[in-house]
This record gives sequence, structure tokens and C-alpha cells, in this order.
Amino acid sequence: MRPYFKKQNFRSICVLTLDCGQTPTAIIRYFMYLPLNFIPVVGTVAFVALQGRSRGPTAHARYFQLKGMNKTQQEQFVEERKGAYTRYVMEASYRSV
Repeated sequence: MRPYFKKQNFRSICVLTLDCGQTPTAIIRYFMYLPLNFIPVVGTVAFVALQGRSRGPTAHARYFQLKGMNKTQQEQFVEERKGAYTRYVMEASYRSV
């Protein structure tokens, strides 16, 4: 059987999924927001909303790479669509539960 991904494409996807959003700052932020889950209903919604801003762009890292956007273009693109990214991640989080 032929592999679905060529070696080069597979490496770039692995690098994207391992590097994006897994910085020490992101991990620290995650654990800082985690206690919000102890507040019934409102805390969980707040936790997911706060995570949305950082996780939305991570999900679109491959899109940004294919479009050839640099870091400032990515930040501008995300800033213009901040609310949409938050809603996108909230919806994805609730559907995964």
C-alpha cells in the first residue's frame, strides 16, 4: 500500500501539531485557568472562552502556512476575527464532550 502522506508533508504536519500551542506559556495559562472549572456552569464556560482565543489560531496553523502568512499577518487575521475564533473553539469543545 502507498502511504497517504509523503515524508516531507508528514514531517511538516507533525511539526505543526507538536509545536503550535504547546509552549510553556500556553501550558502555564491552561493550569491557571483550570480552577475555573470548579465553579458550576459559569466557570466551565469562562474556561472554554478564555482558551478559545489561543486555540483557534492553533487549529488553523496549516491554513496560515499554506497561505504563506508571516507572524504579523497571522496576528492581524486573528485579531480581526477574535470573536469567531472564540465561538469556534467553544463549539468544538462542547461537541467533543
